[in-house]
Amino acid sequence: MPETALKPFSRPCAWALSLSTNPDDPTPSWVNLLRLGALLCFGVIVFLMTAWVLSDPAKNIRTDWIAFDTTADRLFDGEVIYRPYEKDVESLPYLYPPYALWLVLPLAPLGFYASFVASVSLSLGSTLAAIRLLGRLAPSGLLSTRTALVVAGTTGATITSALIGQYSGWLALGIAASAYFTVQKRPFVAGASLALLLLKPYLLIVVLPFLVWSRSWKMLRGAVVASGLVVASSLVFGLSAWSGFLGNANSMLDLQRENGVPWEKMVTAHAGIVKWTGLEGSEAPSLLLWFVIATGMGVVVLRRWTPARFAESPLWAFGALALFLVAANLRLYFYDGLLVAIGSLLYFLGGRPAGVRLRRLGGVSLLVAWLGLWGGVWLELNALVPVACLGLIVAMSGETATERTTANGSEALYGKAESVTIS
Repeated sequence: MPETALKPFSRPCAWALSLSTNPDDPTPSWVNLLRLGALLCFGVIVFLMTAWVLSDPAKNIRTDWIAFDTTADRLFDGEVIYRPYEKDVESLPYLYPPYALWLVLPLAPLGFYASFVASVSLSLGSTLAAIRLLGRLAPSGLLSTRTALVVAGTTGATITSALIGQYSGWLALGIAASAYFTVQKRPFVAGASLALLLLKPYLLIVVLPFLVWSRSWKMLRGAVVASGLVVASSLVFGLSAWSGFLGNANSMLDLQRENGVPWEKMVTAHAGIVKWTGLEGSEAPSLLLWFVIATGMGVVVLRRWTPARFAESPLWAFGALALFLVAANLRLYFYDGLLVAIGSLLYFLGGRPAGVRLRRLGGVSLLVAWLGLWGGVWLELNALVPVACLGLIVAMSGETATERTTANGSEALYGKAESVTIS
């Protein structure tokens, strides 16, 4: 085979298989096996899932994604987008707000299978973009860092969110981009990036008080302006789309009340309470216990978002926030647990490379998230995820980010040693 034919594969192969080339990297070589194991497992499961899809494509890809494709067809044909849900006609209603129709619009002119491929590509692309942005904040050449990036990108949430057409990758990109632009001292853009959380509006509503608490006024302005523009863009689809959206949301709540909430697919503390105690999710005792735990986590995360500590380590602030958005939620499916991988990765990147305890804790948390998100459906390991979230939130609240010392002087892990000033 000509040498030129191998060039497209040389770089990814070298990245996946080589040991660290950094002589100052203290990471043991077994970490390379961990990375290879994650890649191998991910590859095998992707292969099996692909084979399963191809065994009967018309049937097996009719998951949540079919609601996206149906909505795209309605857009293309000029029909009513949101309509009363009839479970005998369609498997699921379209549950996203009207401004999310901009993400559906590219699917409208495509055929059934081309629409599926495009949906998967958009979801995977947003996930990889999030991890790539965070990778740019890390020092190059560290085997442990590359392993962390691989583990974060090969969680079960990555492939399942893409396969069923969910927007988890866009949520991850919103958090990652906001953290990245904060470090780059572009607070308005960092705030505007958070508008991606509007895909699930309650997530952004939870985030805004943290921006106020940290006195990140430019970020807050960016978030408000971008969110206003996003919501205004939905007027293109008509005001009636909003009433239809609210009607479909109520239909989904009725459907859950009728069929029960699939707690084994949730990665929240509330789901853990239901699983461990046997209480009913809608009963007052389980809701009260959830409220106490969620409030406690919120108070701990606020400690990381004080102005001084946010300036000291914005990566940890965003990491704790991402974990809080998952664990403190009432109902969040395992595919949105991709935020757990992003939060764990932010913790991993926000500490000093030489800090053995921090690195090990970050690595363990990534593995716990990896196992919990893969086993959320098949092995019912979803209860591991909120435990990992709680442990990391407490760790990030109590730790102090430390600079690393290099031959060229003192340098923070994500760039220059000075703290980030947000106003």
